[in-house]
Parts: sequence; structure tokens; C-alpha cells
Amino acid sequence: MGFYFDGRVVLNNEPERSSLYRWGLREVDADGNGNGLDQIPWAYDLYFTVRNLRLSRSVLAGGYRSSGGDDKAAIEKHSILADLVPGDERRRASNELPEPSYAMLGTNRKISTFELWITPLPEGDVEEHCTAWGAVKNRYEIDFRHRT
Repeated sequence: MGFYFDGRVVLNNEPERSSLYRWGLREVDADGNGNGLDQIPWAYDLYFTVRNLRLSRSVLAGGYRSSGGDDKAAIEKHSILADLVPGDERRRASNELPEPSYAMLGTNRKISTFELWITPLPEGDVEEHCTAWGAVKNRYEIDFRHRT
């Protein structure tokens, strides 16, 4: 499997503006030259606009056997799905601030849409949590066909 990186990402423990932040991530090219500014921890709000909001209900039917020989019952799952785009619609309309942009570290490709999944807590869980996930575009081979 091949990954499509445009450069490397390195930790910078001695940032140019050390009074503002103690560390940052820097994208570097093959010669080790920095590309752009340090990527620093962001302590402020990030705004997104919902483009598509939907409720999903799925059922995983039973009928297969577990290791104990018992039929598994059907499992019902509910979730709220939203397609998000960077920026706040109110600010976009008033031209108050420039549009934010996001890119996967180590690539020059912009991330244009985000997807948000909201699911209920599993039975018995009391602590809410959030998980962020992303991946760099890759190439893999299935049955002697290349897919990207």
C-alpha cells in the first residue's frame, strides 16, 4: 500500500515565537526545509456549517451462531450524521473573516468536508467522549486492481 505524502512532519521544540507556544509541528520537504508556519495547538473556537443533517437507524439482523451456539439477537443502532464545511455561515455572508482552511499534515491537499457522527452512549456508560479520525489518501491493491 502506498501513501501519498507531499513531505514529512517534524516536531519543533524550539519555535520562533516561544513566548506564545512551547512546541509546534512543521512540515518539511525532502531537503529538510520548512514549508509554512508551525502548526500549533489551537485554544480557540472552530466554526463549521452543517450542509446535510440526517438521522440513521440501522438493524444488524441475527441468525448467525456465536461460539456458544446461541443465536444472536438483532442489534438496532441510531445515529445522527452531519456533513460539515469549514467556516461560519454568518461570517461568510458578511465577509467578516477570511475562510478557514484545513489540510492533512504532510500533504498539500485541502480537506473540504468533514463528517460528524453522534451516537448514544452504550448501556451503562456515563462518561461522554469524542473521537477524531483522519487518514491520508493511500493506494492499495485488491484482486490485482489498483485503487486510490
